[in-house]
Amino acid sequence: LLKAIAILSYGVSIFLIGAILAELRPQWKMTGMLAFAWNPLVLLETAQNGHNDMLMATLMLASLWALVKGKHAWVMPLLAMSVLVKFMTVLVAPLFALYLSSMQYAVCSKRERRKAKGERMKAKGNFTRSPAHRPTCSSTPPLPHPLTPLLLRALAHLLIFALLVILPMLPLWPGLENWAVLRANSGAGRSALALMVLMLRDFSGTSAAFSMSRLTLHGLWAGIILFLIWKIWRELRTTKDDHYPLTNALIFLSWTVLFWYVLLAAPVFHGWYLLWFIPLAILLPPSDRKAERRVKYAIRPFAHSPFAATLVFSFTALLVIPYFETLRVWFPILLENHLLGHLIGVTLLLLPPTIIFWRNTT
Repeated sequence: LLKAIAILSYGVSIFLIGAILAELRPQWKMTGMLAFAWNPLVLLETAQNGHNDMLMATLMLASLWALVKGKHAWVMPLLAMSVLVKFMTVLVAPLFALYLSSMQYAVCSKRERRKAKGERMKAKGNFTRSPAHRPTCSSTPPLPHPLTPLLLRALAHLLIFALLVILPMLPLWPGLENWAVLRANSGAGRSALALMVLMLRDFSGTSAAFSMSRLTLHGLWAGIILFLIWKIWRELRTTKDDHYPLTNALIFLSWTVLFWYVLLAAPVFHGWYLLWFIPLAILLPPSDRKAERRVKYAIRPFAHSPFAATLVFSFTALLVIPYFETLRVWFPILLENHLLGHLIGVTLLLLPPTIIFWRNTT
């Protein structure tokens, strides 16, 4: 039954990716659907292992689909359902809330909304599906200024989201002392945290090594996210275009949060963690650099980084599984010396996607 749910979620995800790309990048629709459907890691972790991460990712995609289709009332409920399956998508909830609070259409007058609806119907009659033809309210800037109203509206969205998560959980709440989420970070393995702890424990002791490593890696993760948010915010403030770049910003930053969490902050690495952000990378396909330079408001990190880095990460994740499970057994020195074994394995796992990301971003 669990495998059937995972496989069904996989099929629905393919459909949702196609539906979202039909709105954002129609020319990439079929290629994007195939890129997800035939990713070996996705097939392995879904059809073979049946992880519930696929259902979580499907509900997150459904939330994005509702967003790009203008069904804003469904965005946070669908994301809340994703969190109820697995907690990781709670990390992107603030981004979704900020997006909803900054949407131009949400603050249009009734007259502007009627006019926008008429233009949208006219665009459909002309078989126009490009985001560039979507009507917007010209009197409203892409991002509200000052920030206080924006943040207050985002806080209201987050409050609704929190209620949608907490209320269904109450009948099943095991108590704080039995909540498994709090114990999930007690160990480390096959990750940057594990490697750093192994490097520091001989000098500071295991407990202090864990504390210093967590603080360093979580700080680095937060720093990368804040840097990219600042970079994109600065570029979005200068654009006079509609909310299409803002939609890309939401997808890119959501991918960034989950990608770098798995790369840096996750205490234990598992291959199915990549299911969290592979669908988001598919929604940000590679594009023509020369064409981007001609577009004044192009957000450069969207060009190549997510898709290329995720593709490389998929392959390194597939390779590291047999390394830790099989290859180390063949070479006892790698099994006996945990530092050496993790130095080789974690480096091969994490370094290639990191290089690909920064090489294509800068």
